[in-house]
Amino acid sequence: MNLEDKRLKRLIDPALASALAHPLRGHILVTAAELGEVSPAHVGAELEIPVYSTSYHFKRLRLGRLVNQVRTQQRRGFTEHFYSLTEPLFHFDDEEWERIPKQFRDAFSGELTVTVLRELRAAFEAGTLSAEDTHFSRVWIRTDERAREELREVDRVALDRKLEIKRRCEKRLAGTEPTAGVQMTFLTASFESAPAPD
Repeated sequence: MNLEDKRLKRLIDPALASALAHPLRGHILVTAAELGEVSPAHVGAELEIPVYSTSYHFKRLRLGRLVNQVRTQQRRGFTEHFYSLTEPLFHFDDEEWERIPKQFRDAFSGELTVTVLRELRAAFEAGTLSAEDTHFSRVWIRTDERAREELREVDRVALDRKLEIKRRCEKRLAGTEPTAGVQMTFLTASFESAPAPD
């Protein structure tokens, strides 16, 4: 039986599921998200493993359309290939999120929260949270179902615009030095507030 021919229930995109099934591929994706671009040589040096091993996993991620090669750089005796994420590392539309079983949503939300808090702490310690172009907003809204749907649409439109800006900027920065540009993190979160204590 060829499972690819069947209409299987999907938890997440099969390419992403395949990537996350191997810890090194997950590490590559997170590193690419953090740095903007990464090479097999960089990951090999960081983890002290052979470059041919990391190159294999980069190839699998590229075949799964999770990373794109963005540039090359000549090193002593070899060409270093650099890759970036094709899209945000984790992005579920509303229907996909609702199809994920609650225990998986809980685990994913917990891991993502820990990661975000770690990034915020690192940025705070580096002093970048006080930069002039840093933005924080915290808004409480008492909502009904219509308002929640309208707010979800705002988030969807904002994400689409950010991705389009990202694509245009990548074209402008293509062929420039790795230090060109500034890596920024954008967070969008909306959730039901915890009940107030009695």
